[in-house]
Amino acid sequence: MLTVLLSILVLVAFAGTFWFFYRQTAGQAGRAIEEAAARSRELREEARRRSEEVQLKARDEVAQVRLDSRRQLEEQAREQEEEMNEQELALERESARVETSTEELKAREADLSNRFSVLSKRNNTIAELKNQKRELQAQIPPALETAAKLSRQEMRDQIYQQMVDAAENQAQENLRLWEQIPESDFIPKAKRIMGIAMERLSRTEVQERPANSVTLSMSQYQHILKLCGGTIEKLSELFKIPVFAQVAEDAVIRFDTIDAVNREIARRVLEKTIENSRQITTWETLADLWQKKNAEMENEITGYGRKAFKLAGLKPKAHKEIIQLLGRLFFRTSYTQNQWLHTIEAAQLAGLIAAEMHLHVELARRAALLHDI
Repeated sequence: MLTVLLSILVLVAFAGTFWFFYRQTAGQAGRAIEEAAARSRELREEARRRSEEVQLKARDEVAQVRLDSRRQLEEQAREQEEEMNEQELALERESARVETSTEELKAREADLSNRFSVLSKRNNTIAELKNQKRELQAQIPPALETAAKLSRQEMRDQIYQQMVDAAENQAQENLRLWEQIPESDFIPKAKRIMGIAMERLSRTEVQERPANSVTLSMSQYQHILKLCGGTIEKLSELFKIPVFAQVAEDAVIRFDTIDAVNREIARRVLEKTIENSRQITTWETLADLWQKKNAEMENEITGYGRKAFKLAGLKPKAHKEIIQLLGRLFFRTSYTQNQWLHTIEAAQLAGLIAAEMHLHVELARRAALLHDI
């Protein structure tokens, strides 16, 4: 019984406790719901307020963008208008310049046309005058022949003879005047002029006389002999000058000719053959070397000829053959003196003497330079 009573008391206590906690929980849940509803209302109000702010800001930004766009468009339109105005002004200026140029061209064209007309008339007048001159010139010889009762050839011969006679008479008169002057008056003056000229003349270095032979060792001579097919006379056919060989301990190939240029070419060919004996091993290569040295000598002679003119103080205005003849003197000697140097010194000396005597200096130099040709 006591147990049942205790059980009932426990149940009653448990039920009371459960009811108490239920009421507490229900009250708290109600307050939470109310708070949540209030919070929800606050959030909706905040959202509405923020939405209105965003919309207002967006409307302001759109308005500002529209304003900025309108300003940019207005600025671009103004710049384009200014550019168009400048282009129109430039076109107007260019049009005015073109019109001015056109007018100037028309005026120049008219002026040229007038000048051309004047020149055409003048040319026609000149042509007519030339025709009249030719007609008058054609009439002069017959008129002179009729007046003088002589033919054209007879008059030419007579005038020529008169000029020759006058020159002879003048020369004889000058000779008589010079003969009347004592020789003692000329000798000091001539010595003085020669002394001045010799002092001013710069001496040229002595030119070594070209050799007329080539000395070879026996092995070198055998190589040359092998190229010639065993006979040294074959070199005479190639060099076009007499060639002789004297063989002792050494071999001496001698060129017996007064043609100094061919002699020098032959000497150079033999020396080059010995120097390049490994390359020149056949008669054909030797003949090719002869042709090459001939061409080199031709250029060298021309160079010496032009150099002689320059050393004499003259411009090389002469025929090519004369220049080559002068250049060939470089390889010639007369009484052991190099003729090329001799002609240059003679030209320089003649120029100095002519200057002292107040004569034609260039003519004296040229005459002395070419006196050995």
